[in-house]
Amino acid sequence: MRVRRPRTAPASLLLAAAVVGGSLTGCGDDASSGEASDPGSSTSPTGAPSVPFEIRVVDATDEEDLSSVDPALVEALEGLDCFGTVPPGAQPPAEPSVVCDRDGTKYVLAPAGVAGGVESAEVVEQSAQWGVVIQLDESAADALESLTGEVAGSETRLALVVDGQVLTAPQVAGVLTGGSLQVSGDFTQREADGIAARLSP
Repeated sequence: MRVRRPRTAPASLLLAAAVVGGSLTGCGDDASSGEASDPGSSTSPTGAPSVPFEIRVVDATDEEDLSSVDPALVEALEGLDCFGTVPPGAQPPAEPSVVCDRDGTKYVLAPAGVAGGVESAEVVEQSAQWGVVIQLDESAADALESLTGEVAGSETRLALVVDGQVLTAPQVAGVLTGGSLQVSGDFTQREADGIAARLSP
């Protein structure tokens, strides 16, 4: 895997960390999944085609009040096994989803505001941290700009989801243009390589 060491991080994103101990440089936030699933086997639990990369609004987590959440989604959330032998997997982009992050936090997510559209994913090392720079195509970049325009400056969080697992769920400080995201923080080079491999077209 080719590693790039940029002098400065991409400047298209400015996000506020939502994960304790996480850090953000230029674009994204932090965590990842260590053991990558097969990047060519992304399907929903119902067998419907899905995409490996999505950005979704966070509606709730299992650590919050769920009284305003659809009871069917609450039931699905409560039954979700984040560390089971069969990972929950990606879900159809047009539907709400219940997913986990690598620490076992469970999320209720809105339908995807950005689905697919990854042109490239490249591992970077900056300030002794490993990360992945994701470049979106024009359509996905436009969708990201629209989505962040709706939530920028609010307490709403956006989840970056890869193969049905939340990598990070930060708040957005401003409208994101250009389609360049940098996900960085508390993971190893191997984990960053895994993310990039799962996202690479």
